[in-house]
Amino acid sequence: SENDSEATSFDLVTQSQLDITFTVTPEDPSRAAVCIVRSRSKDGSETGRREVYIAGGDSQTVKVTAPVYTSRPPAMGDIYGCSLDVPAYLTGG
Repeated sequence: SENDSEATSFDLVTQSQLDITFTVTPEDPSRAAVCIVRSRSKDGSETGRREVYIAGGDSQTVKVTAPVYTSRPPAMGDIYGCSLDVPAYLTGG
């Protein structure tokens, strides 16, 4: 089962923070999911990433804005992918 996800925009907040806005269209909206977003520097190397918890619900498309803290000045953000295999620390389990 795949979740369809798409980075819609990113906002360069500071030299060490990038806010990424993305939408997720889960195949099964009732289940929680996790999406990995990342920041990249001008040369394309990854400078930060984080997992974002997407709560289950009845919404077909979920829009999320998540800050990513970066090791070097960010130039762009993208979404690495989503999964239904949510790590326990994100669910409080």
